[in-house]
Order: sequence, then structure tokens, then C-alpha cells
Amino acid sequence: MVNFFPRLKNQQRAVISLIFLSVMVMIFSAFIVVGFWGKPAYELLINLRIFHFFIALGSLIALFFLRNRWSEKIAKIMFAVILSPIFVIAWVNHTAMIQSDESWTPFKGFYVIIMGLTLISPAGYLINFYFLLGFTLEIILIWFVLNIGIQSNIVLSGEPYYVLGTSFICLLLLISRYQDEKKLKHLTIESTKVEFAKNLARVLLTIRDRMNTPLQNLNLLLHILRTKNQLPEQRTAALDKAIQDLIMTNRQFNQLESLVDWQGNNLMSSEEIESWLNSLGQKKDLFE
Repeated sequence: MVNFFPRLKNQQRAVISLIFLSVMVMIFSAFIVVGFWGKPAYELLINLRIFHFFIALGSLIALFFLRNRWSEKIAKIMFAVILSPIFVIAWVNHTAMIQSDESWTPFKGFYVIIMGLTLISPAGYLINFYFLLGFTLEIILIWFVLNIGIQSNIVLSGEPYYVLGTSFICLLLLISRYQDEKKLKHLTIESTKVEFAKNLARVLLTIRDRMNTPLQNLNLLLHILRTKNQLPEQRTAALDKAIQDLIMTNRQFNQLESLVDWQGNNLMSSEEIESWLNSLGQKKDLFE
């Protein structure tokens, strides 16, 4: 899939999740409006659902216009804007159902919300955790404040224990997902560091290999200069010390050879070395 949001690492997942969430809100809102249209007891609920429909539609439009200024903060704000009205809608929905003469089962919509929060996380797991706690608290408040248990037109079917049990399980799953992603991120960082170490060893061994011939030429040149006495001993001694330092460095590079899967034909070209050095700037946070 084409990435229209290039500034965020997990933008595709965040954008797809927000689009899916917005579309589902629009579908459910339209379904409720059509189903309860013309019933005076549900007038407030219908108005709230229409309002929620346009919030979701506005979020889809905002996704397009914010594509060049996308950030995790924007994802969290949009996620909160789409979900927050559900707190009011759920309360109004249960109040309207109590006042009606129809038989109904409470908390049915909460199952979709709870499981959706467990599976969809466009702005990180922390905000999902807070919303899940909030909806769990609302379930408890609706049960006690609206006296759901004593209403004559309600089919309880084991509520509120089933929905609260589902909420508790989903909270545990959300925590588990957060821990798994944290471990995966740590493993990714460690894998990148291992790859960095291997490439560094390849670079050093390439430098060592390229030093051999020039070093031999320098040694030969020094021998000729000493034989012909064309330079003072002080200068040849300085040149000899520099060559010996290079030889010592070369020996130190040789110690790295056993640490990598090294082959003589596996030298890095100048272009590869330059490309690797340029890529280090993007990974500097791994070594801070």
C-alpha cells in the first residue's frame, strides 16, 4: 500500500485504523438513525448519532488535509474525538431504552467497543487503556444509577457480569499486547545493533585490506631511502615510527576477522561504505 504519510514510523497502521474506526462509526450511526427514525422516545439519541456521524466524516476529511503534518499527537486527538461521544450516546441510549416499551438487552454495544479497543490502536496502547477503563466504569455507573437490574422490559442474560468479565479480559489482553510490542521493539533495536557491529567490522577489514599494498610500498621506500642515505636519520626514524603504527593498527584489525563471516571477495566498495556511513545518522538514537 502506498504510504501517503511519510513522517511517522507507524503511520499506515494508524491511518488505516482511524479510517476503519470512522467508517464503522458512520455505518452504526446511520443504522441507528434509520432504525429509530420517527420514534419520539429516541429523538435525542437520533440527534446524537447524526452528530457522531458528521464527527466521523470530519475525521476522514481531516486525515486527508493533515497528511503533510501528521504526528502521533494528531492521531491521539483524532482517536479521542471519534470515541468520546460514545460515552454520552451510550448513556442516552440506555435511558431511552428504559423509557420505551420494547424488550431489550443492555450493554450489547459495549462488547463491540471493548473488543475494538483491544484490537485497534492507532495512537498507542495507553490511550486505549484509559478509554477501556472509562467504558468499564460507565457500565458500572449505568447499572447502578439507572437501576438496570429492576427494569421490567430488560432481558439481562447474565449482565452485567458478562460484559464486565469481557472488559477485564480485554484489559489483560491490551496489557499483554503492550508488553509484547515493547519486547519486539527491544529485539529490533538489538538486531540493528548487531547488524551495525557486523558492518563496522566489514568496514575496518576493508580498510585493512586496502592498507596492505600502500604499507608494503612505504616499507620498501623507507628501505631504499636508508640504503642511499638520502634523508637524515631523524626523518627516517619518524617515518619508520609512522609505518610501525600503521602495522600495529593493521594487526588490531586482523583480530576482528574471526568475529564476522568474512570472505576475501566480500570487500565493501567505496560507494557501499559511504552509503552505510550516511545511514548511521538515521540510527543514532539507538546508541544514545
